[in-house]
Amino acid sequence: MMAHAAHSPSTRRYLRDVSEALFYRGTPLPRQRLDWVEHEAMATLFNAGTRARLLFCSALFLVAWLAPLWVRRLPTITRLPLPLRITALTKLEESRLGAPLVMGLKTVLCFIYYEQAEPLRELGQVSTCARSPAPGHSLPLLPPDSPHSSAGAGGMP
Repeated sequence: MMAHAAHSPSTRRYLRDVSEALFYRGTPLPRQRLDWVEHEAMATLFNAGTRARLLFCSALFLVAWLAPLWVRRLPTITRLPLPLRITALTKLEESRLGAPLVMGLKTVLCFIYYEQAEPLRELGQVSTCARSPAPGHSLPLLPPDSPHSSAGAGGMP
């Protein structure tokens, strides 16, 4: 059942609406950026284990249905205009019930969103993941059979 939920049009729509509200910075997000987040999140769900997929989809559906109630509107979040979506998510995140749901979604979506170089540049950050280390700055290597090794002294190899 959850495998179908991970591929349903409503999952994609909720994912897109939540992402758009979470990453809004005063101007609408470029469509290609939202497309990329949606695609990557769906790929992540497809490759996730059953339990992870169940938790993420459950949190997404609960947020999509509960958030509008925090601004006295009928569900779902797709019915709300962007400014009201932002307010609804903020209020839900500030509640005891909604905080774990919104924070869980936010964590996963932030990992995906900030993999892109453009959002990092907008924040004044430079991605260091794609760069190779500076010359002469590598991790030190231990000799293979160091006398200080714990392998022969009852420790783990």
